[in-house]
Amino acid sequence: MLATKTVALLMTDVVGSTRLEQRYGPQFLDWLQHHVDLAVELAAAHGGEVLKHRGEGDSLFAAFADPASAIRCAIAWQLAFREIESFGPPVAVRMAIDFGEAYALESDFWGGLVNRCARLREVSHGGQILVSGHAAESAKFDFIDLGNHTLRDVEQPLMIYQVIAPGLERDFPPLRNPLHLAQLPSYASSFTGRDQERTELRRLLSQHRLISILGPGGSGKTRLAVEVASRSGSQFKDGILHVDLVSADSAESLIQSLANRLDATANATSIDQLASRLNNLATLVVLDNADHAIEATREVLTRLMVATHKPQFLVTSREALGFPEEHRFTLGSLGTDATLMLMERAAACGARIGPGDQPIYRQLAAAVDELPLGIELLAPMLAVMQPAEALRLMREFSALELEAASGSSRHRSLDGMIAWSVDRLDSEDRDRLQSLGLFVGSFPLDSAAAVWGSTGWGAAQNMRRLVEKSLVQFEPHSGASGRYRLLQTMAAYTRKAPCPPEVARRFVEHIASVTAELDRDLRKAQTAEHFQSWDLWNPSVRKAVGLASEANAVDAGMRIIHHASLFWGYRAGEREDALLAKKLLSSLPSEPSKTRAEFLNSLAVLCVRAGQREEAEVHATASLADARAIGDAAHEAKSLLNLSIIALQSGRREEAIALSREAEPILRQGNDLNSLAACLSNLGAMLNELETLDESIGAIQEAIALFDRLGNRGRLVLALQNLAEALMKADRPAEALPPILRSAEIAAELNLAGSLAQAAQLGAVCLEKMGLGKEALKVWNAADRYVDGETILRHATIQNAFPSEVSELLRSTEGSGNSEDWQALLRGAIST
Repeated sequence: MLATKTVALLMTDVVGSTRLEQRYGPQFLDWLQHHVDLAVELAAAHGGEVLKHRGEGDSLFAAFADPASAIRCAIAWQLAFREIESFGPPVAVRMAIDFGEAYALESDFWGGLVNRCARLREVSHGGQILVSGHAAESAKFDFIDLGNHTLRDVEQPLMIYQVIAPGLERDFPPLRNPLHLAQLPSYASSFTGRDQERTELRRLLSQHRLISILGPGGSGKTRLAVEVASRSGSQFKDGILHVDLVSADSAESLIQSLANRLDATANATSIDQLASRLNNLATLVVLDNADHAIEATREVLTRLMVATHKPQFLVTSREALGFPEEHRFTLGSLGTDATLMLMERAAACGARIGPGDQPIYRQLAAAVDELPLGIELLAPMLAVMQPAEALRLMREFSALELEAASGSSRHRSLDGMIAWSVDRLDSEDRDRLQSLGLFVGSFPLDSAAAVWGSTGWGAAQNMRRLVEKSLVQFEPHSGASGRYRLLQTMAAYTRKAPCPPEVARRFVEHIASVTAELDRDLRKAQTAEHFQSWDLWNPSVRKAVGLASEANAVDAGMRIIHHASLFWGYRAGEREDALLAKKLLSSLPSEPSKTRAEFLNSLAVLCVRAGQREEAEVHATASLADARAIGDAAHEAKSLLNLSIIALQSGRREEAIALSREAEPILRQGNDLNSLAACLSNLGAMLNELETLDESIGAIQEAIALFDRLGNRGRLVLALQNLAEALMKADRPAEALPPILRSAEIAAELNLAGSLAQAAQLGAVCLEKMGLGKEALKVWNAADRYVDGETILRHATIQNAFPSEVSELLRSTEGSGNSEDWQALLRGAIST
């Protein structure tokens, strides 16, 4: 019985040896002898042995103990053969390496491993070193993954890799595979990410005859299709046909390209002849870049899907074919894999990446929409500049300006890639796409319709065309309607051209309507859902305010500021909000109106938050004058409340209290319960500071009851904390704990980090007053985790209100713990 041995085999072959021998005779044979002598010498130097010729007289067969030795030897062979004095033209040698169990007989090997290595050598090119997956697994070298291939007379498909090393050629044509798997393009870089998509597409290939991989330009449709096809070779015993349709200009040229893939000598083939040849072939036909010849692709596939039975079709396109039997697989950005891919590509270009660079690389990947093409264009820049500098430049000039030194024109820049798609739209769809660039972030269909000036089913049809051409991304949501989005790069492209004034005006007017609804909901109840809705819209809201004057929509802009002021108080910046609102001042109408009065009062609120009290007082006073001029008592009271806050912040407490007392009866008479509750809460807080504690506690308790009734939980948080402060000043700390805990629970639900910090500090002071110093210290330190969050405005710091307790806590902080569940400590104190 023959013994088996684990061995690494290396087989070589001189390309075109028969032709060279016939033409150059003794000169070639002399070269060949040098070639053999050198091979024997180098094999021995790497621990191997040249056993004998395999195949033609110029073929060599060597054995090694491990794949790494065989690969090192192969690299040395390729480099050394070039140094042999040439007799004429350069001579190329192709090589293949496999690893596994083989039958050992004397100084030779036989069996399946030998046959498989020979078939692997058969598909290689001169100068190329191919390695099987079995050999690559145990050898630490640089490889190009060439995919999964079915080789002649080899039952199982084989993963094939190309060795990369200094001095070796890198770029070769597709493998010389007679089963057409060689037609798939190869790439110098490895395939990164898309694991879920690869798995799903391979599963779909077992269920559908026609699959279209759809996605925006630069999303990696071709790379994914090639990767999936190469790894699915075992499913298609008659191989894979790959046709790039970039240069196809008709159905006839597509038919001829397919026919040539089947037989290089085919010419003047008809669709019927092509269908007849394909009919009984279990093959996968990859039609790449079908959007370049979409009508031709539709025409040819319409016939082939009917006239054939076995072939399957995998299509890549920015636009769906529209067949009933077509399974559409939509490809988006890379997601979390984008950061890893950018770091890998940048490192390959020479960038030095530190252990803490991942966050900024994540931002850089997001700046190119996490698209593979954007990453490939960006990576070389990171080898010549710091990531932070690249990010700053991209924010300033946009990713559209990234450009490659070579490659096809449509893939040389993001700008060119997008232009290729946009230029194929008719003028009306191009205008619709440009108008969607006004939105920042996502938007629903009715918003697009409002900006387009259309309604109903017509808007839906228009949007369908843009989505199906991969120009707009559809985002399904769990609610009644989904949302749409332009990629950042697409939005930047649409904004290169000025927006028509009437479109900008429709946009601002629509945002005014949206903010009115959002503000109404938020005032009814401060729920997480309402805040999330605002968060989705806020970037577009700010864009609309910036456009209002230019679009001659100042009235709508003023309404937006009024409706956004409450939300901005919770979430947005302070100085930025005030600056944005002030853009409208130069365009304000001169006549008093309710809209102008509301805007001026809201602007005063924004200025207060930004610490601009003098400006705030000017705007609030003007708002009060407008309200009185038009006889709007409700708005008069709101202006009085705003002036009260400004007076308090300016140190004029008695004036502030007087203004609040003036506003209170107006609000009670007008039944404006929200404003009344706010008035009572503010009045209670001011009386608290004057140590008029009984009146303070009574006013705040009435405010809390109103906020509870109205579901105004954002304001309720502040009122509960004001009540707790008053109760502690009245030496009733045990009564203060429940409102502190309740304020913390609501703040956590609404993601109001600053209010959570304040609740923790109030709770710590309360526990200190109760003599629970150890617990107080833990709760005090727990507030640190929230200090960078958003906050609700307060006028007096806790340290000023309770100096002795805070001083004691500050003295004791060093070396103390930080309670993970500080609210449990408050509950424990309440229960005891």
